[in-house]
Amino acid sequence: MPSLQDQLVNAGLVDSKKAKKIKKTKHKQAKANQKSKTVAENETRIQAAEARKEQVKQSKASNLVKVEKEQAKAIQAQVTQIVQMNRQSKFSGDVGFNFVDGKQIKKLQVTETIQKALSKGQLAIIKVKDLATPYHIVPKGAAMKIAERLPELILFFEQGDNSVSDVEEDDPYADFQIPDDLMW
Repeated sequence: MPSLQDQLVNAGLVDSKKAKKIKKTKHKQAKANQKSKTVAENETRIQAAEARKEQVKQSKASNLVKVEKEQAKAIQAQVTQIVQMNRQSKFSGDVGFNFVDGKQIKKLQVTETIQKALSKGQLAIIKVKDLATPYHIVPKGAAMKIAERLPELILFFEQGDNSVSDVEEDDPYADFQIPDDLMW
């Protein structure tokens, strides 16, 4: 069955040149539509892929934040457990022991033996807010474990050699050593 255009040409209603021209323009238009359609489809695919990439990037970032928060909570729980297991339960006494908490000087009433152990580095003062009292005295081993995890919780921990070995040559007080039991 011939097309409508062919029938019109045969009937003499339309010129054959005009029919070819119309056919050519329709073909060009169909080709242009097809190209624009594929370009639009490609753009849509590219936009969708970019959106997926951005979503994956955002979810990775949020997962990383969640993991970091969980790790921080786990470390805090470990420190709290270390303090609870190793803290000195009864340390109040009649000797005042001064230490620095941030920009403030704090004073704990301790026994004389605990005061000596603190000054020798056998004990340390730790600040944990999660527990009933903020300041706790723990042994050296527990303080070292806490220092590995959260060093900012250690308020006082005398480490290393307490002897005066870095005395400058021109120091006018080089002959006067600081006593170990000096209370300030």
